[in-house]
Amino acid sequence: MGGLKLKALAKAEAKAKVRARTKAKALAKANDGIKSQSQANVNVEAKAQAKSKAKAQTQAMANAKTKAQVRSKARAQPQAKTKPRDKNKAKMFNILDFLDFIYLHMILNL
Repeated sequence: MGGLKLKALAKAEAKAKVRARTKAKALAKANDGIKSQSQANVNVEAKAQAKSKAKAQTQAMANAKTKAQVRSKARAQPQAKTKPRDKNKAKMFNILDFLDFIYLHMILNL
């Protein structure tokens, strides 16, 4: 679970950085020559990263929760075991089959 969570977080952070960079570039082109633009770019990037990181964390937690629920359900419902075979019953059927075989041969040989 830990590896998947870290992978999801890293992926989300990378996407957030790309989004933030494109937003920052668009803002810089629109407001060319403004000194405070770099600060605005940093703020936009930080907000985007925080948002995507929070989203990834909630998704990872939800995934972990559903996996845990599946595991607990699997533990709660063990597989039904087959009934043990009654050896005496099996012997009885074999004897009856044998007696039927002898009886049939006796009738056929008369």
